[in-house]
Amino acid sequence: MQRSESGRESIGLRTAITGLLLYAGVAVALTYPLVLHFGSSVISHWTIDVEHGLWVQYWFARAVESRAVDLFSTQYLHYPSTVDLQFADINLAVTGPYYALSRLIGIVATWNVLVLASFVASAALAWKVAYSRCREPWPAWMAGVFFAASSYWLATMVNAWVYLIHAWVLPLLVLALDHAWRRQRLRDWALLGAASSLAFHVTPYYFLYGMVLLGLLLPWLARRDPSPMKLLPLAVRIGVAGAVAALGIAPRALPMALAASRSTYVAHHGPMNTALAARLPELFWPSRASVEARVPADGYLVVFLGFTFMAVLLLGALFARRRADMAPWLITAGILLVLALGPHARVGGSLVPLPGSLVQKLPVFSMTTNHWRWTLPAMLCLSVAAGLALTEMRVRAARRSPRWAALVVPLVFCLHVAEVFLVFPVPPRKPLYDLRSAPAALRLATMDDVKVVLDLSPAPKLNQITHGKRIVGGWLPRLDVRTARATEDLMRRVDEGGTPQARVQRLGEAGVQAVIWDSRRLLLISADPSHPGTFESREIDVE
Repeated sequence: MQRSESGRESIGLRTAITGLLLYAGVAVALTYPLVLHFGSSVISHWTIDVEHGLWVQYWFARAVESRAVDLFSTQYLHYPSTVDLQFADINLAVTGPYYALSRLIGIVATWNVLVLASFVASAALAWKVAYSRCREPWPAWMAGVFFAASSYWLATMVNAWVYLIHAWVLPLLVLALDHAWRRQRLRDWALLGAASSLAFHVTPYYFLYGMVLLGLLLPWLARRDPSPMKLLPLAVRIGVAGAVAALGIAPRALPMALAASRSTYVAHHGPMNTALAARLPELFWPSRASVEARVPADGYLVVFLGFTFMAVLLLGALFARRRADMAPWLITAGILLVLALGPHARVGGSLVPLPGSLVQKLPVFSMTTNHWRWTLPAMLCLSVAAGLALTEMRVRAARRSPRWAALVVPLVFCLHVAEVFLVFPVPPRKPLYDLRSAPAALRLATMDDVKVVLDLSPAPKLNQITHGKRIVGGWLPRLDVRTARATEDLMRRVDEGGTPQARVQRLGEAGVQAVIWDSRRLLLISADPSHPGTFESREIDVE
């Protein structure tokens, strides 16, 4: 029976990873010119926020429908130039296959479908990982709920919930490693390599975190396995997985390396955040001010885990007989949470280096400046440990009465849901998105004579989705040096001061025909017919 179940698991895992790789392959094939075409004015997709994600979907649709001679060239910037795709990920690649769906139901609805599907996949894969450890369906199901809820809070609280669509790659990698270790066949290790390459195509960030997670778990698997493989066969199997991963990664990694070698990028790395490490006592309890502000940055372990989750972990760690099974997951989570504290802690007015500073000195990990991302793989480990603890609680309750055992998981589920969604304030940034166009952008959409817009509002990309004009301003990712300098020069000259007419003159000479001050203030710039070579402006309040 166990062999039959193991065979079904193997077939299911191979089918899932193969299907996802085929989908990624089609996506890469359809958008491969975007990755290799270094002479075009393509905007790089570096996933930061939902506005940028929607913006890329909109841009791709416009590029396809324009039927230009060069399909992958666009005049989206007022200063068009080369913008290489060093960090292009699957969110850009899926614009090919997912273009048709976006044409049918719209960009926003398609984006929300992707978020929901990824959210469900994350919970399901986390359930599968926990089930492979505890062999009990309901505690494993609760572990999936824990991981899904913590992913939701992590994404919304740090204003980067776009990473929610990436979370599923972490349990997929752990599941592939566990399967390869138990089966000990070369093809299963090759499957692990394929899953690793898929993770890289989804996002290079979580590929790195996933590799660290697998590296931390592998020694525990070797230690706990009743018949561990010898060193040489293990090295051969790891080599097979690495070779398959390298072959799958190469089509995306080689253009990235080529682009990086050209040194055409303007890096945007802000100062390291030391706030979390500086407030160690508040890690387990959110400050009153942060809760009232509805963005509890403090107490992030409480917010992302919840008191119910933490109570289950504590009871399991102290009293469960399966503490040895929980230990690898708890220790791995502890290491990852230390990295999540960042590179430094402020002690007595001075910065004290933490282990995260050593990690960021590694060449590949130098781009992991947002250290809070280490929290997500830690949440996965803690969720599996919670599943093991719940299994022990059910076993002990069953000794008293089967009814008590049946109530354990529903009771924990109700407490956790009530706590996460009722006790703590609901995050103001919800995962499902609703595009609300600014009145100024709606007015610009009706002005066919306006071609170039300087957008000084907080949401220039969303406004561009509405009005469809070329824009200057707003956050533009990874621009080449010449384009970045030209844009910065224009912004500096606009901000030089002088009379309002002098500013209008500089904008007009730069080719700007409209300025969006905010959602309701619009400045129109046009040539003054009575004074050739000069420009006039007209400011309107849009209702």
